[in-house]
Amino acid sequence: MTDETEISIENLPKPWTRRQYMFAMGIIGGKSGAEAARDAGYSTRTAKSLAHRMLTAVDFKHIQDFINSKQKKVAEKHEFVLDEHIRDQVRLAKMNILDFFRVDEETGNLKIDWRNVPYELGALISSVKIKQLSIRQVEGGEEISLPVLDTEFKLWDKMKAVDNLNRIHSLYEDKVNIQGIIPVRIVDDIDE
Repeated sequence: MTDETEISIENLPKPWTRRQYMFAMGIIGGKSGAEAARDAGYSTRTAKSLAHRMLTAVDFKHIQDFINSKQKKVAEKHEFVLDEHIRDQVRLAKMNILDFFRVDEETGNLKIDWRNVPYELGALISSVKIKQLSIRQVEGGEEISLPVLDTEFKLWDKMKAVDNLNRIHSLYEDKVNIQGIIPVRIVDDIDE
């Protein structure tokens, strides 16, 4: 039997029909059952009941298996993307600026040391600008021009990463504003 996920409109195995394939692809694309059936060419009058049958009846199991297989692959892909996104946000939230610098032993100044920056931390950098400058220095009565690289880099916003992680893990309570008219009946039942 043909692998259900390799089916295309050009190579439909039995018992598939072109309309069944178009229906299945409509469902996978997010359409409602009735809408997918109508778009596949089924009668407007029977689209809803036919869609229900194709999604539940045993004689249409090939359609159900195909839809489930495709939806599972899409879900796995999105799960992977979400995992990567969360990993990047965690890296950014844990980032320390000292991961990018080392202290020069002689001068005590911070120097960028790209050799020691782990590859994964490269994703934390939003931009890098490198300018070649000349510093004029007098040495032995003679003025010399020394080339110096001026490196400016920006990191992604750490607080935004923390905020995103909090949202992903539902650590914020959503404020809900409900407005409406509520009838109030005032009863004067106090004896004087």
